[in-house]
Amino acid sequence: MAEKVINHVYLDRLTLVGFKIDHKLKPYLVDPNNMYVKKRYLANNYPFKETFELHDGILQIGDKRDETNIRVDFNPSNMKYPEEMHKIISCMKYVKTTRVDVAIDVKGINLNDYTVIDELSRKYNIWYSGTGDIETYYIGAPSSDLRIRIYDKAKEMGQPGKWWRFESQWRGEFTDHLDKVSPYDKITILKKDINLDHVKSLKDQVFLRYLLENPGDLNRLSKTTRQRYKKILSNLSELDSSKKLDISTIYKNNVSHIIDHIYNFTKHSFENNVIQV
Repeated sequence: MAEKVINHVYLDRLTLVGFKIDHKLKPYLVDPNNMYVKKRYLANNYPFKETFELHDGILQIGDKRDETNIRVDFNPSNMKYPEEMHKIISCMKYVKTTRVDVAIDVKGINLNDYTVIDELSRKYNIWYSGTGDIETYYIGAPSSDLRIRIYDKAKEMGQPGKWWRFESQWRGEFTDHLDKVSPYDKITILKKDINLDHVKSLKDQVFLRYLLENPGDLNRLSKTTRQRYKKILSNLSELDSSKKLDISTIYKNNVSHIIDHIYNFTKHSFENNVIQV
């Protein structure tokens, strides 16, 4: 019986920087009736000097005039008072995004039944549970402008059932290209029990079955051999799409909604870019 797969795509984190408009921001921050600011303390990341812990995220401000001096960081999909964040962003100008996290929740599958293959051979880490089940994949270095994290969300939340999260973390200039490329284009997620009868060579059949169960051993092969088997495994998913988890298409079909969501926050700053403030 085919698995019933349910997915949900949303904006999981947004970081904006820009230039603060003091005469608009200061009255907001010192307003005694402002309950949105929970705590205030010194910042420890240059060029910011103060950090404000908000109900829905973090605000940081600095005093440099020749570089960005205001930063907000929050989860747009989990907010109590979005209108308050709109007010803060309306005190900014020349806003740009520096981090965007896009989450895809997939329910109804267990990723331990699949093999994840990265054709680009990026750095990766896999974390296992005490029973040997995969709990988290990291694809890409921690410092890279595009990193992918795949993890067992049900286990993290302490909930029963099958629920995995695919999270692409975009930084720097990459945040301007969310709709230009899918972060999953070069990643194949293939069910381990895919039929290999069409593979003519028995040797290849046996080795492919081994690699489906032990994909980490691809890195023990020579570059040429590794690329050959990665290509074969990728092609298998095209021959039997029912055995492929097509996260890339899910992303592409929903990225316009992510961009609209970002716009619904940044638009509150736009008039400041043309008005002398």
